[in-house]
Amino acid sequence: MESYVLTRISEKEKQEESFVLRKFEAAFLGRDIEVLDDLLDDNGNFFNGMTKVSVLTSFYRYFKETKSIDKIMHTVVNKGFTSDHKPCQPVLEFRFPDYDPFSGNRVDLDRPLCAKPNAARNEVVYRFAFTIRGKKVVGMRFPTVCKESLEREIKMN
Repeated sequence: MESYVLTRISEKEKQEESFVLRKFEAAFLGRDIEVLDDLLDDNGNFFNGMTKVSVLTSFYRYFKETKSIDKIMHTVVNKGFTSDHKPCQPVLEFRFPDYDPFSGNRVDLDRPLCAKPNAARNEVVYRFAFTIRGKKVVGMRFPTVCKESLEREIKMN
């Protein structure tokens, strides 16, 4: 089993990270390319070598494609941390199940972080791990393993 040491971050860094994640969440759900453009660092490393422009173009395409999140009325957002080869990065997971809140059944809508998409609901899932410096996202990737809390790791540190 791999071990790693958690680096403590200051209260100011926690607040900045939290602010950036909330802003990203709102911009992604609101499909606001301008805010996303402002959040992503011009020289960042995104998804194994994509540039900022490539990422923004991809987001725009996802927002506008036929079965896009534009058409989905219900969203579940899960938050957590990576526990893969780059542990402790913050994770935002956006789950878009096929659900009409005015006539649908809520059973099985809320799924845990990193659960597979719900095929019965034609669920679309976007899961991102972030590297944040200051008030900018300097890196994004697709995490492979996530957890909702780092409590256990903090106690072991």
